[in-house]
Amino acid sequence: MRERTGYSSDAFADVYRNFGTPRPLPACGGAVLLRPIADTGLTDAVGFYPLFSCQNWDNLSADLMDLGRECVSLVLVADPFAPIGEPDLRRLFDRVVLYKHHFIADLSKPTREFVSAKRFRSARSVLRRIDVEVATDARAWVSDWMTLQHELDRRHTLKGMQRLSPDAVALLFQVPGAVVFRAQFQGATVGMHIDIVENGRAYAHLAAYSGEGYRLNVSTALNVYELEYFRGRVERIDWGGVAGHSDDPEDGLGVFKARFSNARIPAFLCGRIFDDRSYEDLTSRRAKTCASYFPAYRSGETL
Repeated sequence: MRERTGYSSDAFADVYRNFGTPRPLPACGGAVLLRPIADTGLTDAVGFYPLFSCQNWDNLSADLMDLGRECVSLVLVADPFAPIGEPDLRRLFDRVVLYKHHFIADLSKPTREFVSAKRFRSARSVLRRIDVEVATDARAWVSDWMTLQHELDRRHTLKGMQRLSPDAVALLFQVPGAVVFRAQFQGATVGMHIDIVENGRAYAHLAAYSGEGYRLNVSTALNVYELEYFRGRVERIDWGGVAGHSDDPEDGLGVFKARFSNARIPAFLCGRIFDDRSYEDLTSRRAKTCASYFPAYRSGETL
């Protein structure tokens, strides 16, 4: 099996140790996170934020059989580029629902075909005023990220795996395939993007800006910079979907991402129940369950 990089790597799993116990899936070459179910002595599993990736999807079935001896249930969002279709996902999981669509930049097409001339001019104007650096090991930039994350949290209230500790950020910056972009204005960091490169694709993992970065429209500048940086290095950029559990393309973030995209592809949330009796018991004992949430007994919780 080839070296595991990006979302399927052990290094990426280590980033989220504060949220549970990474559990390798050796047959398929991936990992999930084991987490205790409070006050029960039971355990369930969840895919890492924001999606589950592995090296050999054909072998995932064997790993799920093994995992089922340890867990009540498993929930994950499958990589939308996984070489496995919805019918195959339904054979592996009890619940497969459209979670959201991801906005994609197919770099086989000229960027000028899908990014407007106005957007380019705006980005170029900003790029003339800022300095952009790119690093594949950005440990020296951890404090910069934490400052920007604080501003992001103030504006949007980060929850669960989106809010990382400095140690976790340092680990994220060392993941094989992590590429970090830092924009500075007059010597101060005003924006950063963290991308994860795997299997010929760049996944926009996290982004954050200072107040000045928002004023300068650094987000547009960095997106255009990435389109040019990754051309010839990867085939596609996956900008992700809209925030939260929404899939509304008219959402503000969706409108923004669409400006740098020429395709949308579906990402599916997949759930499997391994222990039916425990699952039903847990669900019946929790008054605030939601039938559309999986697993239902964790309705209202935040990863």
